[in-house]
Amino acid sequence: MAAPVHVLSPRASSVPSSTQSTPCACSKTYNLTVEQGATLSSKISLTLTDPVTGITSPVDVTGAQFQFTAKLDPNQPDSDPATIMVDWQETSTPTQGITWLTIPAATTTTMQLAGYSYQVRMVSSSGVVTPLFKGTLTVTQPVSVRS
Repeated sequence: MAAPVHVLSPRASSVPSSTQSTPCACSKTYNLTVEQGATLSSKISLTLTDPVTGITSPVDVTGAQFQFTAKLDPNQPDSDPATIMVDWQETSTPTQGITWLTIPAATTTTMQLAGYSYQVRMVSSSGVVTPLFKGTLTVTQPVSVRS
C-alpha cells in the first residue's frame, strides 16, 4: 500500500491557514480569498509520510501538471465560459514537493464578486490524476482599484 500524500494547506497572504499537514484527499477543504483585480499566489507543499517510521519526505512533482478549476456552479461544464482554469507545471522546486497556485490579476479582474467552488488536481507524468484539495474561492471588491 502506498503511503498517503499529505497536502499542507495552501498559504496566501490574504487568507489565514493552518500549517499542519493533512491526508491527501479531495475531502480536504481550504477556502481562499482574493480581491478582484489582484494576483492570488498560494504555496502548496506535498509530502509523504512513511506509515512504519512516520518520517515525512517531500513528493517529487517533477513532470507533474497541476490543474486549478473554479466555477460559480460546480455542476456547470468545464466548457462554460465562466469557468476559470489555470494549469501549470512546477519548474523551480519540483523535488522539494513545493508548487505555487498563481491566479493572475488579469484573470481575477474578469471574475464576478462571488464565491467560486474550486478544485486543485495533480496529474503525474504517467497520467495518474490525484485530487489534492477543494474549497471556495471568494472574490471580493477592492477598496481601491489604483495600480
